[in-house]
Amino acid sequence: MKRKRSKEQIDAHNKKWSLPPYGGLYNQAAARWCLEKGYKIYPEPIPGCIGRCVKFNLVVDFKGVKKKGTKIYSDKEWSDAIWNIYKFLYEKNGEKTKTV
Repeated sequence: MKRKRSKEQIDAHNKKWSLPPYGGLYNQAAARWCLEKGYKIYPEPIPGCIGRCVKFNLVVDFKGVKKKGTKIYSDKEWSDAIWNIYKFLYEKNGEKTKTV
C-alpha cells in the first residue's frame, strides 16, 4: 500500500516537471466567491469555427452584462485562463469580504 505524499514531496515533483505549486493554480475559494457574486466565465469559439474548435475567446458575464475578451486562447489554454480570471477578480474585490 502506497503512502500519501506530503505537500513538500508534491511541490518538489511539480517543480521538477514545471507544474504550479500544490494548490497554486486552482483557487476554488476564489471561484466559489465569483460564482456566488454572479460572475460566470466561459469560453466562446471564435466566429467561423467549423467542426472541432481549437481557438476561443473568454466571456465574463456579470449579472447579465457580458464582456468578451480580445485575446485568443487555444483549447489547452482557456481552462487555466479562466482560473486566473477567478483569482484576479477575487484578489481585486473579494478578499476584503472573506467568505467561507
